[in-house]
Amino acid sequence: MTLEDVLRNIQKLDPEHTIYVQGNWGPDAQATVCSEPEDGQAPPEFTYFLEVFLVQELMEDAPRLSVQSLIEYAIHDA
Repeated sequence: MTLEDVLRNIQKLDPEHTIYVQGNWGPDAQATVCSEPEDGQAPPEFTYFLEVFLVQELMEDAPRLSVQSLIEYAIHDA
């Protein structure tokens, strides 16, 4: 699934999970959503993006946020 797919369906996801992205961050980047491992490490070949609950809150406050805006938030403000 892509990062755009994850973000488009964010309200359906478990708020306890975390989003991880593979490669360069963009709408078409491969993404996975899972519980954060106990050791805090991202799944192999993925990097931490944001927690699901945080994206859900951001989308509730501004439902028209673009994928690129969320990527910018993750890079600069998270």
